[in-house]
Amino acid sequence: MTMFAMSSSVKHGFYRTLPGVFGGSVAYMIQMVVVYLGLGVIVQNSTIVFNTIKWEGVVYLVALGFRNWRQSVRDMEMPHTDLPVSPVRLFSLGCATGMSNPKSVLVLTVLFPQFIQPDHYTAHFAILAASFSVIQGSSALAYALFGARVFKWLRQKT
Repeated sequence: MTMFAMSSSVKHGFYRTLPGVFGGSVAYMIQMVVVYLGLGVIVQNSTIVFNTIKWEGVVYLVALGFRNWRQSVRDMEMPHTDLPVSPVRLFSLGCATGMSNPKSVLVLTVLFPQFIQPDHYTAHFAILAASFSVIQGSSALAYALFGARVFKWLRQKT
């Protein structure tokens, strides 16, 4: 999500990126509900499911890295801020990016249960989910702001 936030803010500006960041946060909340309703137990009890999600995450990150590595320098130099992109489209892109990120499912299904006592499952899960949402949202906003500001600064230097 952080890479999406940064690249979107470079292309469209910080404020136009906010619906995309919100869409990614909504996707993570949906994933948290799915984990809460039972996916976490399935992943913890099945090595095959755990390894499948883990290797999907590896392939996902390698594909993102390769795509960005191969991106033309001219694509980065073109001013993209004039492209009209609706907030709904950016929200959808953010949501799709968040939903397709297996890394978050892995964190939610593997890390969360270590901090949850079965007697207080709902309360502990809610605290962790709220904490994760605040940290993830803040992180995505910081990357978006950083991307927009640094790109603007670099454009002024040339």
